[in-house]
Amino acid sequence: MSWTFNSIRIYVQAVDDTSVQEMAKLNPFGGGSIYHRFGYQDPSIKVSGIIVGNDDKNALRLCITSGGTYTMNSPWGAWFTAHLKQMSTKLTDSRCQSMRGDLADDAPVYEAELEFWQEV
Repeated sequence: MSWTFNSIRIYVQAVDDTSVQEMAKLNPFGGGSIYHRFGYQDPSIKVSGIIVGNDDKNALRLCITSGGTYTMNSPWGAWFTAHLKQMSTKLTDSRCQSMRGDLADDAPVYEAELEFWQEV
């Protein structure tokens, strides 16, 4: 089942959702620890999945340079709105794709690692 980011299909295989708190830990000579909280980072979400076709791969790459935020839609509805920070793709040795009936059987299939910075 495909997900979409900015209406671009992604066949998601794994999602890693990370939240980070900015803290400093001080260790005085007397012992113990003192923690200073400086805030937090907006969530970072990493998605591993499959992208079929050069058009979808190139459209995702344009999301990086546009500077905009887009919505990731899952089969359960809108998942998050975020900037696409980083994208890494690897062409697979796929002889015949069958995920997208609207594309040719010999359309390229990419394994993708996508990192999103979510706006909260």
